Amino acid sequence: IRDRGMIQDTTPEVDLALFGALGDLALRKLYPALYHLDRDGLLAVDTRVLGLARQDLDVEAFRKRVREALKKYVKATALDNDCLQRFIERLDYRVLDFATVEGYDAIRDWRATASRDGTQAPMTVYLAVPASIYGAICRNLEASGSLDDDTRVVVAVSYTHLTLPTKRIV
Repeated sequence: IRDRGMIQDTTPEVDLALFGALGDLALRKLYPALYHLDRDGLLAVDTRVLGLARQDLDVEAFRKRVREALKKYVKATALDNDCLQRFIERLDYRVLDFATVEGYDAIRDWRATASRDGTQAPMTVYLAVPASIYGAICRNLEASGSLDDDTRVVVAVSYTHLTLPTKRIV
């Protein structure tokens, strides 16, 4: 609970599954934005981020790539070593072929590892990937049992490639 004068609010924890975790959008924009939220106390203590990409990296190599990106894309005056370390420790990583359902159980299993008193934090799925694979990802998330009623899916839309009429994703 944060006290902002007369208004008190709580920031609930969330599990963020980030597809395209090593892409340009994630490295240049998403991780810096999440870092700033963390630095400003706007991410709950138990909020976690699962990076999903095709590159065969272990968790430490992934964290190193994100750390390097933050040092490159966040102003030096905004970087705080303690906050940076706290943010990096939120990160986990899985190698995943987005087009096939095999491997999606890793998302479900990752969520289960942080069950809090038998409940899971709500999950937000962020698709920082080409629109052509949104449907496959959503179908595979559903087929693997990785979704529940509290899951939300966010798509990154490139307006330069948007064509009308908009097609149904799933």
